[in-house]
Amino acid sequence: TTEENELESVAKAAEENELESATMTTEENELESVAKAAEENELESATMTTEENELKSVAKAAEENKLESATITTEENESESISKATEENELESVIIETEENELKSIT
Repeated sequence: TTEENELESVAKAAEENELESATMTTEENELESVAKAAEENELESATMTTEENELKSVAKAAEENKLESATITTEENESESISKATEENELESVIIETEENELKSIT
């Protein structure tokens, strides 16, 4: 009877130990899974942030490029207008001078 009790106690202790070990292993696995998921999530977030920053940089560069192009075009147009106006004034001056000279010649 004492032997049976001892065997029962040992069996009971072993069973409790196995249950505890199984519970710990399950908890450890859950913690590992959570940690792994968190790590993957952080990596994904970091990748997304990097991609977003790269896209923002590209968008900003494109915008700056458009602004620069617009400025250059405006400057070119202004230069063309000034050149054209100058040219027209010079032609007008030549025409007026020629007409004045012709009138002087006639008189």
